[in-house]
Amino acid sequence: MRYRYSGHPRKVTLDRLNGASSLATVHKRAQLVLDRVADGYDPAQEKRAAKQRTRGGESDLFADVARLFIKRYAKPKNRSWIESARLLGLRPDPKDTDKLIVLSGSLTDSWARRRTQDIKKSDVLEVLDGIMDRGAGTLANRTLAAVRKMFNWCVEREIIETSPCKGISDPAPKRERERVLSDDEIRWLWFACDKSGFPFGPAVKVLLLTGQRESEVGGMRRAEINLAFHNWTILGSRTKSGKPHDVPLSDAVISLLQKLPRIKSDAGYYFTTNGERPVSGWSRAKARLDRDMLAEARKTDPQAEIPDWVLHDIRRTVASGMARLSIDLPVIEKVLNHSSGTFRGIVRVYQRHDFAQEKSRALEDWARFVLSLVQERPADDVARPSVSEAAT
Repeated sequence: MRYRYSGHPRKVTLDRLNGASSLATVHKRAQLVLDRVADGYDPAQEKRAAKQRTRGGESDLFADVARLFIKRYAKPKNRSWIESARLLGLRPDPKDTDKLIVLSGSLTDSWARRRTQDIKKSDVLEVLDGIMDRGAGTLANRTLAAVRKMFNWCVEREIIETSPCKGISDPAPKRERERVLSDDEIRWLWFACDKSGFPFGPAVKVLLLTGQRESEVGGMRRAEINLAFHNWTILGSRTKSGKPHDVPLSDAVISLLQKLPRIKSDAGYYFTTNGERPVSGWSRAKARLDRDMLAEARKTDPQAEIPDWVLHDIRRTVASGMARLSIDLPVIEKVLNHSSGTFRGIVRVYQRHDFAQEKSRALEDWARFVLSLVQERPADDVARPSVSEAAT
């Protein structure tokens, strides 16, 4: 049986000459093929998928294919695979991190019982339109990127023949974020963290004092911290660059960590509620911080408003703040563990200086600056050396 699907010629075998089917039965099968094509499906691809399932025992339901994509492609190649999984509507099972659970109300939840071959362009557009209607343009773009990557992988593995994302452009215009928290906003954030309490209050303070990523701070373990040498070594398996990253800890961070409640567990997480896994629920915590920041702002100005910001903007705030303190750009990039900019290309290959002392001074100066805002000390105090520096 020959037909056209998405503008391309297709054919499907209905039976063999030595088969048991009569001509009338074959005619009925041909009509069924035409009916499937009229409904927007590709019978030849469906037949190939059925054979593949028979050979490999793999389901072609969207939820199962999404899990397979994370397992075979995203997890081995992408250190932020958990975020890719989340965009697809999956998350690791707390009891078994190799198992992925479907998030209720997510993209995978809505497509879970549908065959991957049955997902059409209109289905993808419907999902993106729903996200855009919530005013989440950036999330819509990121969701499309994750779904497109998954469907392209499905094409490579011959699970589907063409991607339903083909021809779909980003639903929201891309814009580079420039949001930096003002000095007042840093102060309000600090007080909001005090009100939030453990675990998110101290965790966000560490974000602000170190400039490291949310996942890195959230997954901080006691085995990574050397209190005697004021150093935090983030394992390569937890960094975006894939290489270990040493973060000198200021006196302010050490003091903060020492005051945290200790939840006994083999994992040794600093920011956890059950000891078995890092804290989760950052979005809800951020919403509470926004509310408490606004309450702080309106203590002095009842009409105050705070422009929208995200936790990742704290890294940009730290970088901009260090630049204000006349800290050199290469040192700032080393603090943030950036491999681009000053250290790209041949410089990255041959530059082996670890900038340990420079990073330590930079983070100590930045911590004193933040505390000066919180304590409303004169700015001159920030530039004064610490006791340890004066002694040397």
